[in-house]
Amino acid sequence: MCMCMYLLLTAASAQPMTHYWDCCKPSCVWDKGQGAARTPLATACDSGSGSKLGPIGINKTSACDQSGNGAIMCPDQAPFFDNVTQRWLGFVAAQDTGSNSDCCDCYDVESADGKKMTVQVTNHGGVSGLFDLLVPGGGFGDFDGCSQIWPEATSVPQDRYGGLHSPSDCDKAFADNAVGLKFPQDIASCKWMFDYFPWPSPGVDYPGNLDITSHTKVNCPAALNERSGCWGAAPPPPPVPPPPPSPTPCPGGTLAACMALCPSSPPSTYQACVGECARDCPGGKE
Repeated sequence: MCMCMYLLLTAASAQPMTHYWDCCKPSCVWDKGQGAARTPLATACDSGSGSKLGPIGINKTSACDQSGNGAIMCPDQAPFFDNVTQRWLGFVAAQDTGSNSDCCDCYDVESADGKKMTVQVTNHGGVSGLFDLLVPGGGFGDFDGCSQIWPEATSVPQDRYGGLHSPSDCDKAFADNAVGLKFPQDIASCKWMFDYFPWPSPGVDYPGNLDITSHTKVNCPAALNERSGCWGAAPPPPPVPPPPPSPTPCPGGTLAACMALCPSSPPSTYQACVGECARDCPGGKE
């Protein structure tokens, strides 16, 4: 569950995309009857080990609702650039309507300044706009599960509804992981936020909102499904080898080659073999 940050004024024709990073278990992992295809199991990790929980994550309590050994949002849910689609991809929270029926849906979004991104719904909350983008340093909102895995996450200047104040604070906030794991991509994504979202923004210390002028529902890129576990995503199976060629009924492949393979004695065996070659080989008697 996310609670989005303060909504900055935006153009009347655009809808804002805000940003957050609370590390709570994503709401789409809870079973609300949405079905396995819409349950992004790869988004929930154990706060004690940092490992992905898989199916047991469905019933595991969120780290934002208990102290220690809860389910957190996996650190690899930060925005990333996909070389296949040549787009930035990310995960978002949509407005909470009490249903998980939109979990795993994907959208192409474009901002007023021409930035294009494809996002996938994995969470819900009190979204103040179109979507709330998961990005390290984007702001805790009402909840904080990050302290359980990043001890320094709360020690740098920030607004709970808005996020970190400077890209230089990303290194400290996300470098020292409580379980000994390193996630350099989270530091890089945190710094990316200051370039992708408007910053500095008038009147606030944190990156502002991105004005989205168009959003279109699309088929989800494979890279998003693989990272979230949506739509039953799994590593692709190895290529199926082509079937072996059907054995030819003609030994040797030709009439002459077949006859050359026939035993020369006894004569009756030879004649029987020649008859089979004539029957089975191209150029033989019908």
